[in-house]
Amino acid sequence: MTTLSINEDLLEQINAEARSEARSVSEIISDAIHSYIQKKQNIREVAMSGSSLMDFYGIFKDNPIPDKLELRKEFYEKNSR
Repeated sequence: MTTLSINEDLLEQINAEARSEARSVSEIISDAIHSYIQKKQNIREVAMSGSSLMDFYGIFKDNPIPDKLELRKEFYEKNSR
């Protein structure tokens, strides 16, 4: 068993999530750490593959990323109804 220090406010939020999902706090924390490690590994793999961001630019060719102001306007329009 390992001891882990967690901010009290964060621990309250984790406890609430655990209750709502019928899971243990340990399970939620373990899943979060596993997800974090997996994301880091994925980032390392992309970096090691020699790919650059420019290689990925083509994925937005047919469907460009909308402008931030445009997205914000749509968000507020949807949520103000």
